[in-house]
Amino acid sequence: MAYSNNDILAFSELFKGNTNAYGVTEVGEIVDGKAQSKSTLIYGEVTPAVINRHLSGSLSIGLSPMQEDGTCFFGAIDIDDYKYDLNDVIAAVEDFNIPLCPCYSKSKKLHLYIFFEEPVAAEDVINLLKWYATAFACNKKVEIFPKQKNVSDKNKFYSWINLPYFDSNNEQNHRKYVTKEGLLPIEDALPKMLSKKISYKEHKAWIDEFKYHDAPPCILSGVLLRDIGPGQRNNWLFSCGVYLRLKDENCDLREELTEINASLKQPISENELNNTIIKGFNRKSYFYMCATLDRCNKIACTQQEYGIESKASTGLDFGDMTQYMTDPPYYEWIVNGQKLTFWSEAEILGQRKFRALCMRQLHIVPRTVEDGRWSKILTRACENITVVHPTIDTGDFTTGSTFFDLTCAFFNTRRKADNATQITMGRVFVDEKQREYVFTAKAFVDFVVNKNDFKQYAPIEIRVRLQQLGAHKEGSYWRIPIDSIPKAEEPEIKIDFRDKEPEVEDF
Repeated sequence: MAYSNNDILAFSELFKGNTNAYGVTEVGEIVDGKAQSKSTLIYGEVTPAVINRHLSGSLSIGLSPMQEDGTCFFGAIDIDDYKYDLNDVIAAVEDFNIPLCPCYSKSKKLHLYIFFEEPVAAEDVINLLKWYATAFACNKKVEIFPKQKNVSDKNKFYSWINLPYFDSNNEQNHRKYVTKEGLLPIEDALPKMLSKKISYKEHKAWIDEFKYHDAPPCILSGVLLRDIGPGQRNNWLFSCGVYLRLKDENCDLREELTEINASLKQPISENELNNTIIKGFNRKSYFYMCATLDRCNKIACTQQEYGIESKASTGLDFGDMTQYMTDPPYYEWIVNGQKLTFWSEAEILGQRKFRALCMRQLHIVPRTVEDGRWSKILTRACENITVVHPTIDTGDFTTGSTFFDLTCAFFNTRRKADNATQITMGRVFVDEKQREYVFTAKAFVDFVVNKNDFKQYAPIEIRVRLQQLGAHKEGSYWRIPIDSIPKAEEPEIKIDFRDKEPEVEDF
């Protein structure tokens, strides 16, 4: 069958992709719910004749959304998640007027197409579609087209997706726009898809204006799909309440949760909502019921404004952490845009000390969170930690540099021995031939520990520290390279010789 020029033009305007090549798919039998197919890449222009063959059923084609300049006029989410009812996704698109176009794939799964009035950078399209994929809880078994963010010189053609309305007049063919009432013929689908062809800003505005766009993914998907099964509803509704309180602590929780509960396919009773869920917020401490909820996407959740580890949920904005490998190590952590310094791991691990430091330096007292959640926050900070190895500075006040300073003082100030016998008297022998100092452990410990009251290191640790400087034992003596010990510098002394006594101010 030949289609009108208007139909072919409208279809081409919607699916405007890569012009260098297109994919051709030969569909075989269905195995385990998925259609088996053989795909071939055809180099050439997608002409009106090619579109006509696709619509007529003689050539099944697919297109890469990314054009030669790295922009897109359309994109798609390919959902192959068998766990959830795809009818819930279809209903959500329709009921919430989401600017996406659901079409069945060749395996009767779902393609969600997005269309733009103007060319949009591929990366921006991907980010939009990632949000939708998260919102529909299909992030685990999903492909997003385009797959590439940037144009590559090595490959001028990119991943492609099969287009809908192959053999469009065949009533047995399900590759069509699907609504709650069923499949739409092409003459009804084209105007509907064209009406959802809007600007990138309008797509962003729809997301921003959606009431629950900034909620954790489990809440967002639950509101859209409305299918929270028994055993999940109470904890899910409680988490909804946590989100609402974080967003607006003065919100009418009863009214909001009543509305959300009523939208579910299987709502709980009003009595259970009031006496179990809402009463739970009388507790001093409460948070999301993450461990008990399905459809969790932890990575996406941390990026949501009111997700776990967000500033809204903790009261803090956690930034980069740096570890300085002094002895012992200390840490710097950017919290709420300011640098906090922690002199031990205990100050970070223990929330009491952490909160005290926040009060002192940030002038806020953050909320205490559960230990497990605090551990996750610290783990995420440590995953991207920057480790700095500072050079030893004799003017430093850390334990390690203090030990080093005392070590240098021992060798620089100790009386030198003329022979081996004098070494046993506590002196240091300078072996010029081997370029080493020779000394006894007893003399060193007596100087560092007893005379200078340095008790931060146990004897075994003192031994290790000396070995790190190159020291080694030889018989009853120890040796250390002369070059490992900096020479003490003579201080510059300035003497002011005055001709007369200084004047003394009369009080």
